[in-house]
Amino acid sequence: MKTLINISKGLLITILFLGLSNSSEAQNVPCKANEKGLNKYALLVRTTQHMGAALKTAKRLSEAGKSYEEFEVVVCGKVVKELADKSNEAVSKMLTEAERLNVRFSVCGMSMEKFEVHQQALPEQLEVVDNGLVRIFELQENCYYTIEL
Repeated sequence: MKTLINISKGLLITILFLGLSNSSEAQNVPCKANEKGLNKYALLVRTTQHMGAALKTAKRLSEAGKSYEEFEVVVCGKVVKELADKSNEAVSKMLTEAERLNVRFSVCGMSMEKFEVHQQALPEQLEVVDNGLVRIFELQENCYYTIEL
């Protein structure tokens, strides 16, 4: 019985060791700021309120002297219907502010398809991407710091 327990412990330790050593190799090396010391940021949002919060974040970063190389907001979900409403003054103001802050908005094509929003209905400042979640993964691979709201 004692031998079986010792073998089990040894096997468990070996599995843990192999698992930890493999996971450390699989971890990504942390990205660093570019040569100018600027970072890249991306937020995944699902409401116009979160779009506004993303813009406030970009503004506060700038005001705090923490300039960024790039700032992208990826918009997914039902909010795409609001983006297509040309009479929505809140969205128009946000897009104007985004241009001033050098913030790019991307819109999820899958969400547009689900909620039957056509690209022609969107303001031209908005870039359509096939899949918003895949876009966030792409940005992460390109050293963007990302947050989902």
